[in-house]
Amino acid sequence: MNRKFTNRTCHAVCRFTLAVMGFFLGAASCFGVDYREAPMLRDQVERGELPPVEERLPDEPLLVEVIDEVGVYGGEIRTITPVATWLVEELYMMREPLIRFASDGVTIVPNLLDSWELAEDAESVVLRLRSGLRWSDGAPVTTEDVLFAWNDVLLNKDITPVPPPNFVVDGKPMVVEVLDANRFRLVFDRPYGSILYALIQTVNESSLVLPKHYLRRYHPSYTPLEKLEEMAAEHGFDHWFELFRDVNHTVRLLSGQTPSDYPTLSVWSKHPSPGM
Repeated sequence: MNRKFTNRTCHAVCRFTLAVMGFFLGAASCFGVDYREAPMLRDQVERGELPPVEERLPDEPLLVEVIDEVGVYGGEIRTITPVATWLVEELYMMREPLIRFASDGVTIVPNLLDSWELAEDAESVVLRLRSGLRWSDGAPVTTEDVLFAWNDVLLNKDITPVPPPNFVVDGKPMVVEVLDANRFRLVFDRPYGSILYALIQTVNESSLVLPKHYLRRYHPSYTPLEKLEEMAAEHGFDHWFELFRDVNHTVRLLSGQTPSDYPTLSVWSKHPSPGM
């Protein structure tokens, strides 16, 4: 089964690696070096269809260490798996966790977060989203997306019958407190020193950042339940939460059926190969 990955018109984290094609090539503004536009996007910028690269990046973009050499734009990545529906490489390539392991596989480094502070008693941790981070449709990423993910989705028993175990301590779900537009605090019932390792897994079903501006139209806290049930029936579902799960591509594998307008933080978009 061949799968083709292409760079998307990203507003999120920029990445430079050996094996994959970097979406933006350049150095952070703090080094006084201008950004360079991806060649396949230059025409869109010149036509006014896409903002310049400087306006699409966070205030302090993530720069990933180049291990060997900077890759080239374009091309294809071909993968092979023993089971056609086992797309584990897509999980890691097309998801952006809050924090991640460095290339040594041991050191924890920023990703969607630019900093964190674990309390001395390890019963809470303050996390700060990268300032200026945007969804692929240009909407800002804020702690509103975090509150929506936790209170409206992960704690909603219809959508998520059981909260993610990574965020449950002694049978009690953590508490999320918003401090400002970028900072939020996770509070636990007892010391949870391994929370940073849990945050590395904050993708798919346990994602703590969801596009509220897009998904709210499918949630009864923001759209009348009667209308949602009608929408669900139109799509062949019996209940509104089945429709919500179906449209929430943050937690389901992206596929050729993923709508092009679905907001993402990944530097990749995926398109089926011709004839597949």
